[in-house]
Amino acid sequence: MRLGLVAVSYAEPYEYCANDPVNNWDPDGLFWDTIFDIGSVVIDTGRMAYHAVVTGNTKKMNAARADVAIDIVAMAIPFLPAGIAKVRYLDDIVDGTKALDKGLDGAKATDKAADSLKKKKQRHWRKTKK
Repeated sequence: MRLGLVAVSYAEPYEYCANDPVNNWDPDGLFWDTIFDIGSVVIDTGRMAYHAVVTGNTKKMNAARADVAIDIVAMAIPFLPAGIAKVRYLDDIVDGTKALDKGLDGAKATDKAADSLKKKKQRHWRKTKK
């Protein structure tokens, strides 16, 4: 929260709304930031457990462990989203988006070819009927 030119930081997570974020007003929107941060910690903890127990992939488990640590630090800093650790996955997201686009282009080409074949059959059927 800003008072004049000085930023005020809070010692407790819900001090900005008298420790009651549900019933009291949240002028800075910190409640939703906190919900996002908690959700990120839960998701990354689940990823860490999944890779530790199910896949046994220690590389991915350690990456999830680092994400949890970053998320916990981000929870303590207002307006710093806990998902900030996911920036390193942007290349994967871009590659996935490109692959999806190529798949959609392929589907469009298949539809176009099917429509062309259907029209060709209809023309052939009309000629043989006459």
